[in-house]
Amino acid sequence: MTIETINQINSIWDDYIKTDKRVLDARGKELPNIDELRTEAIIEIKKIVLQFERNENNIYEFKTNIDSYNKRNNYWGFTATKGQMFFNQLVKNSDTKIEQLTTLLKKCISIPQNLEEALEKIDELENYCFAIFSKAKDKRRVPNPGSVGYFLSYFWQIQDSDKWPILYTSLVNSFTALGIWDIKPTQKETYFFFYQLNEEIKQILFQHTGKQITNWEAEHAFWNFNGNPNKIEKVKTEFIQSEPKLNEIEEDTVLILNASFDLSDYLIPKVAKLIELGKQTDKSSASKGSEYEKLVSEIFKQLDFEVETLGQGSGRNPDAY
Repeated sequence: MTIETINQINSIWDDYIKTDKRVLDARGKELPNIDELRTEAIIEIKKIVLQFERNENNIYEFKTNIDSYNKRNNYWGFTATKGQMFFNQLVKNSDTKIEQLTTLLKKCISIPQNLEEALEKIDELENYCFAIFSKAKDKRRVPNPGSVGYFLSYFWQIQDSDKWPILYTSLVNSFTALGIWDIKPTQKETYFFFYQLNEEIKQILFQHTGKQITNWEAEHAFWNFNGNPNKIEKVKTEFIQSEPKLNEIEEDTVLILNASFDLSDYLIPKVAKLIELGKQTDKSSASKGSEYEKLVSEIFKQLDFEVETLGQGSGRNPDAY
């Protein structure tokens, strides 16, 4: 790396330290003591993984348990597209070969002994997904091979956070902004490049700070640089000055994006029942209304709202608060 890039990396670290190591989620909400929370969460997630590996839970139960836990404890962003939605689509598109997927998944999420083994696992799952993806008429409804690196590195970090960095899109965006990222054709090559780059950055920060930098610390610093929603404009002006400024017409343009996934593939089973409930004809309106209110309360809880169910209200009195 050039001296200029090294100085920028050191500056990113210094800016993170100036925030008193604050970490915000994607909505700008502070996540206090996130590393402590992750350490506690890892204990529970390991139990879920172990139950699957020991055949105490099948792949469907494993998927649901991981989804449920991460929705309540979203410390790695697994609830997003490359995590749970990828998992949902992977299982949904493997109904006729679920035993094959179960065996493959057990093999791939188990902790690799070294980087070479990690790359072999990525390659195997990527090839499995590509076989589905390449034949699909609607690519949005099948597991995207480009999610494999994040998906597997999440499970590896749960088992050894010191060894395995997670292939976050936000980190790739940060490295791209610094001009040190190269696009690779496969997830295997992408993770190899990412892993080596992450190690090099931690070494640079070790030289700068005089102490060993963990994967989590490096992740937090770069999230503060180019992931924190309150820092996006600062990143653009300080590190991407060569990028041409959008003209006024482009700045005022509103983009309307269509969802790239089937919503029913992503909702947890309890919430997905909301759609089915509206179609039921064997229940009274009052019965459906009561169940509807309970499900709506559950949705808001999943979105991190505090909800107190008050029971059946009357008139303008609330059913939940």
